[in-house]
Amino acid sequence: RRIRTRNDLGQFDYTYLGQTEQMVSARLLGTPIGRDLIYEANAGDRRLYRLSHHGGGAPSYTYASAPEQLIDGIVETVGGQSALWAYDYDAAGRLKVADRSDGAQYDYAYDAEGNVSHIEA
Repeated sequence: RRIRTRNDLGQFDYTYLGQTEQMVSARLLGTPIGRDLIYEANAGDRRLYRLSHHGGGAPSYTYASAPEQLIDGIVETVGGQSALWAYDYDAAGRLKVADRSDGAQYDYAYDAEGNVSHIEA
């Protein structure tokens, strides 16, 4: 199903999967600017798999996720260059480590209430 709206930025077309109400595309009419969203099949709980941006130089993302609704990895692509992000979680499902393919690593610490208290790069 398609919905067309207009606001101060212009006229947009939004397309949704009829059976799930999940957005599959958004386009600024008359321009190359837009985004596409691709989801896992039913066996993958229809989790978001890929978010691609068109026009404007915005990055695109491909996700790998686990049934626990946690993201295992992301491929981030900007201008034809890709970086891989890998994630590790603690037993409570909180992000513990984020590693990027260029060697950057971010370690997360939490306070007693489960809030992020420190990120070490």
